[in-house]
Amino acid sequence: MTFANAAVYLRSSKDRSDVSIDAQRRELQTLATAKNLTIVAEYADVVESAKDDRRPEFQRLKHDMKAAGRGWNVVLLLDPARLSRNQFVAHLFKHDADRAGVRIVYARMPESNPMVDIIITPIMHAFAEYFSWESKQKGLAGMAENVRRGFRAGGRAPLGYALEHIDTGAVREGKAVTKSHLVPGEHAAAIATYLQRRAAGIPRGQLVGELPFKIAPTSLVGIEWNALTYAGHTIWNVHAERVGGHYRGGAKRRPRSDWVIQRDTHTALITDEEAEVLLARLEGVRARRGPGRNAPYLLTGMLQTPAGEAWHGDGSGRYYRHGSRKMRTDALDRALVAKVMEELRSEAFVQALLRAARKQVATHAPAQELERGRAAVRKLTDKIRRANLAALEAPAPRGFYDLVREFETERAQLEHSLVQLEREAGERTVLSALTERDILRTLTQLAEHLRGVDAEQTKAFLVEIVERVTLDPETLSCRIYYKIPAARGERMASPGQRAAIPSLRIWRVLRLAA
Repeated sequence: MTFANAAVYLRSSKDRSDVSIDAQRRELQTLATAKNLTIVAEYADVVESAKDDRRPEFQRLKHDMKAAGRGWNVVLLLDPARLSRNQFVAHLFKHDADRAGVRIVYARMPESNPMVDIIITPIMHAFAEYFSWESKQKGLAGMAENVRRGFRAGGRAPLGYALEHIDTGAVREGKAVTKSHLVPGEHAAAIATYLQRRAAGIPRGQLVGELPFKIAPTSLVGIEWNALTYAGHTIWNVHAERVGGHYRGGAKRRPRSDWVIQRDTHTALITDEEAEVLLARLEGVRARRGPGRNAPYLLTGMLQTPAGEAWHGDGSGRYYRHGSRKMRTDALDRALVAKVMEELRSEAFVQALLRAARKQVATHAPAQELERGRAAVRKLTDKIRRANLAALEAPAPRGFYDLVREFETERAQLEHSLVQLEREAGERTVLSALTERDILRTLTQLAEHLRGVDAEQTKAFLVEIVERVTLDPETLSCRIYYKIPAARGERMASPGQRAAIPSLRIWRVLRLAA
């Protein structure tokens, strides 16, 4: 058969050293002229990876190649790497081309013959895949090194932070090379308050309406997964690799043991303890939805030893396990739910919570400390104003701008502390006015919510009012650590009061049957 008409496939990647689309086009036009071919169709994917076949123009090429009236019988490419850096994709395309009577011609490969088609071309595809893998490893190593030095590995700043770019002194392609790290941003105080209150057990649905911006609940879940970042640490290697549109291993996030964590790299908005509470809760939910989602592990994410080590489900759904020690799930779960129901209806529990409220009032910061913080913010604001005015008149203003940045960082940290102090002041007001009747009404509402719910709803309920459950693997002594919302009667549902609802924290002994 004489081949007269041809299609060209062009692909460029994100690699700066890659061959441009225009350069490929010129080289393939020269090849077509030398082989007496007329180019009648062009398919071009710009800045697209060749690791798979999810490229729009490549998909169009494959579709048109199977059409009887396509008008061409040759596909011209610069080299095998243009087609794919995945051997399976390349072999499948070659198979489809052979079935359609289409010949593949590479500008930078020898003429087609049995040795080229059977040996050399597959080897070139293997080299393309290997170089892709090697390039990926180098990129990952570079990102890991950035993280170890406290810089970001790429991507946007999480909500509540902003990126501050630092000049490294290096120059690439005529442009200064910069690294970035996180500094508190516009919504830092609001995000800090949200995460602190979520760690305290306030439901997500209650808090979303209090934020000064609109955000989807699913985005709030993502913010909670970033808890360690908000605790001041740079985190990398969290998300699993995507293969063919799916996450490798079936889960979006890798196990915590695979995460790369560089601690104390930027200003923290929450404490490590609050971050761990948030992650334990999320990991408990994920465990219920994973391969063992039918196993009744009611206390996943909450059950730990007195030393803080987690008990885990054994995979059968019948036992919690810590080392070689096991505890039957049905026995512990039934005993705990019964104890919680008993406590919620107990006069002694009401009195214990009231004493806890009085104790928390005594530990909260006084009003004088709050006023000192506000005065310090006003003083820094004035310093920033004066430094900006001086910069306008200075012949070399950079020093003043550096000073402004230092003042703004200090002010952001102070404002974050003020948010915590103001929250404490609001909590102090609520706790001071809390009565036995208020606590009794709250406990009655909680008991009504717990009555008649299924296992999944029971788990969600316990997460909101139980901070953790400790079980000693040696003695099997057990404690329940509560976090009961200190709402004042019907004001529990008032939007104006919700931001000032603290949690009452007490622990109670759970006696287990021998």
